[in-house]
Amino acid sequence: ILLDLPEDIDVLFISGDRDSMCDLEQLREVILRMTAKCWLVTVKGADHGMSWKPSGTVMAMRRKTGAIAAEWLEVRDAEKRYSSLSWIRDGKAGEMVYSDWVASLPAQAEAAEDDAQPSTTDLEAPEDDKPPLVRKRKRGKT
Repeated sequence: ILLDLPEDIDVLFISGDRDSMCDLEQLREVILRMTAKCWLVTVKGADHGMSWKPSGTVMAMRRKTGAIAAEWLEVRDAEKRYSSLSWIRDGKAGEMVYSDWVASLPAQAEAAEDDAQPSTTDLEAPEDDKPPLVRKRKRGKT
């Protein structure tokens, strides 16, 4: 279906690099074969449901990917089609890092970038960094 899209269609893919339902390398191969113009945001550490660790930052990441998509709808550069979003941990703290759009992402550069990223075990939030447990109240009959 994707290969049948006409060249006057613009497509934005936002995919986690740990998505077991969409292999990122296969997606890149399909993008290269597509006639439609494509942009790709890789969310480092995210799965198919756009979840990642630390879990307390998932909603912020989802809001950021939504903002990226909204901005893309308004303006996009046909020459710059690749970007990434990641969580960089620094001691107890961490921060979400968004790379601006770039023209291409060579395989060698991406492999080096992946090696520099923290592993999922490094992304675990310590107990004191985790948000408090929210319990739902049971509603009684009124």
